[in-house]
Amino acid sequence: MKRKSRWLALSSAILAGTCAAGAAPVQVTTHSTYYPGERVEILIAYTQPGVLNFYELPQTTYELDGTYSPGGFGIPVVTQVATPYTWTNRHSWDGYNLLPGNHTVIGTVINYGSGSTTLQVVPLPVPQGDFVVDFETIPGTTARVDHLMAYDGCGVHFHTSLGAICSLHSTPTNSSVGGFDPYPTGFNVAANLDMPVFAASAKVAGGTGVRITMIARNASGQVLAFDTCAPVTQPGQFVQELSVRSVAPIVSLEWWPSQSNSMCEVDDISLVNSPVISARVVGNSFEVSWFGILGATYDVWSSEDLRSWSSVGSPWTGTGAVLVAAFPLEDYLARSFRVSMRN
Repeated sequence: MKRKSRWLALSSAILAGTCAAGAAPVQVTTHSTYYPGERVEILIAYTQPGVLNFYELPQTTYELDGTYSPGGFGIPVVTQVATPYTWTNRHSWDGYNLLPGNHTVIGTVINYGSGSTTLQVVPLPVPQGDFVVDFETIPGTTARVDHLMAYDGCGVHFHTSLGAICSLHSTPTNSSVGGFDPYPTGFNVAANLDMPVFAASAKVAGGTGVRITMIARNASGQVLAFDTCAPVTQPGQFVQELSVRSVAPIVSLEWWPSQSNSMCEVDDISLVNSPVISARVVGNSFEVSWFGILGATYDVWSSEDLRSWSSVGSPWTGTGAVLVAAFPLEDYLARSFRVSMRN
């Protein structure tokens, strides 16, 4: 504890002294804007040629908004660094949640000076239409995901069946989500959806011989659809894909292994908000039906070749129940139909 206090005191002295003097050749850079949950990397560079001697680790640190520093113990290790050299500090959202707005950053090369910069956290983009949660990037952007809060603004909220926080599991080649509740519940993943979803698919991974089931529920918790994979033969590999679809809106998804002590990882969740339609012949009419979200506007399209589409009838307004569009059978029997919701 004495060593930790000395390191923090030394760090504070550097932040307050050498930065103010402005003489140290230390530059701090980062992206100008970030989304909540995006990977934040703070680059601290010593630009003057030479050799820096360090007697403790870490060699660099940073401070945010004058209140947060990752801290740490001064580990007594003698090292040298030839400069110019740049260190990369990866910020933890769990350690300090950067709220929307502007933030100050001070980066320090321990014993050799500091520099400063600013960054801004901006609102997450709201996905338009169908999208994929791949745990690599924020939908509609190239921003790298570093925390599951990146999907909260997209309307997808991950948790376990008992409300615990799920974890983002990252490897050099792939990222996925997993969750665990105390036994006997065990491993599972769930997601609440803010937007109307009518079909979804996901890749899953589990232990050898385990089956994983994907469940879709409505607002009342009733099961709308489910899908179960064959027994896993390649443990830990995302070679199993599950899918569900429903005429009524899906408001939550769940993934369960057949054995509570088996890992249950989920990746590449595809969410489809285009309505699922059904069709039938009733007398001399051809009826197309779908669930209409209250207040939403829909167009019905018809095609003879699945390449060229034309709208048919007037726009329909959702009532929170199933909508039915009827057309003369002799005119539309050999046609294909689709339904789109206006943004």
